[in-house]
Amino acid sequence: MVVITNQAVAACPPEELFDYCVDLRNELEWNPTAKSMEKLTDGPVGVGTRFLARWKGAPSAIEVECLEFDRPLRWVHDNGGPIAVTFTGTVEPVDGGSLLRVRFDARPRGWFRPVFPAFVVMARRQERANMTYLREAVERRTGGGPGTGGAAAREMPLIHRILRRQFAEARMLVQEVPAADAPRVGAVADHLGFLLEELHGHHTTEDDLIWPKLLDRAGLDAPLVARMEEQHQQIDVSVAEVRAAMSVWRSDPTPATAAVLADRLGEFLLVLQGHLDEEEQLVVPLIDRHLTEAEWQEVGERGFEKFTPAQRWIALGQLVEVATSEEVAMMFGTLPPPVKVLWHLIGKRKYRRYITPVRGRQLV
Repeated sequence: MVVITNQAVAACPPEELFDYCVDLRNELEWNPTAKSMEKLTDGPVGVGTRFLARWKGAPSAIEVECLEFDRPLRWVHDNGGPIAVTFTGTVEPVDGGSLLRVRFDARPRGWFRPVFPAFVVMARRQERANMTYLREAVERRTGGGPGTGGAAAREMPLIHRILRRQFAEARMLVQEVPAADAPRVGAVADHLGFLLEELHGHHTTEDDLIWPKLLDRAGLDAPLVARMEEQHQQIDVSVAEVRAAMSVWRSDPTPATAAVLADRLGEFLLVLQGHLDEEEQLVVPLIDRHLTEAEWQEVGERGFEKFTPAQRWIALGQLVEVATSEEVAMMFGTLPPPVKVLWHLIGKRKYRRYITPVRGRQLV
C-alpha cells in the first residue's frame, strides 16, 4: 500500500469547501483526467452515496462509495478497480479560508501490480497540480466568487415586508367594508386580486431565475432550495382557496362570506409568513453567496417588468409606504432616472387615487 497526502487552503468557508469536494461530480471542473462522473443514488450526498467515475487511462468505469460523512469536517470515499483507493478528506477553518487535507491509501490489484511503482510517481506529481486546480475551481464556485455584495439581504426582506403588511391589511379591510358599499367591495376585491398576482409574479421570478442557479451551485444546501419550491406549491393551493372565497364575497358581500374570506386569508398568511421567514433566514444568504450582482439585478428587472405600466406606480407606492428613507433611496437608486422623476410628478398621485377607494380614507 502507498499513501499520498496533500493539502491546500481555499478562500471559502469550511461548509462550502466540504460540499464541493464530497460531490464527485464537481471533479469534472478541476481534474483534467476526469472524463465523467455520474451519481448513482438518489438524495443528497451522504454515507452510502455511490458514483460511477471514468478517468482517462482507466480500462473501465469505477464505482466510488461514500463510507464516512461528517459535514464539514471529514469524509471518506472508497473505490475498487485495478487500484483500490480509500480517499480521506478533512477540512478545518484557518485564517483566509479553509484548510483541506487529503490522503490517498492506494492498493494495487492483479495485473496492475507490476506497473504500480510507475503509477505512484505519476500520481504524486499529478495530485500536487490537482490541489491547485481544485482550489481555483472551488473559489470560483463559492466564496471566492463575486456574489451580490449583500444585495439580496438588503432588498428581499423589504419585498417580503410589503407582502406581509399588504395581505394583513387586506384581511382587515374585508372584515370592515360595509356589505352595502358595493364600490368599495369591488375596490378591495380588485386590490386583493392585485396582491395575489404580485405574489405570483414574485414567486415565478424566483422559480425562473434564482432556484435553478442555486440548485446548480449550492451543493449540499440545495435541499433548502427544493424546500422553497415545495412551499411555493403549498402557497399556490392556499391562494386558490382565497380566490374562490374572494369570488363568492365579491358577488355576495355578506358578513358570512366576508368571514369565510377572512378565515381563508388568515390560513394563507400563516403559510406565507412561515415561507418568507424561512427564505430570509436560510436561502437569502445562499442567494448573496452564489448569484452575481448582474444576476441579482436581472431578478429585479424581470420582476418589475411583470407589472403593467399602471401597476408599477402601485408597486412603488407600496414600497414607499413600508420602507425607511434609506431603503427608499436604495431601491429608487436602481430605477432609471425618468421613472424617479415621473414618480414625483404623477406616480404619487396615481397611487393615492388607487388606494383611497380601497381603504376608504385619504393617505396621510
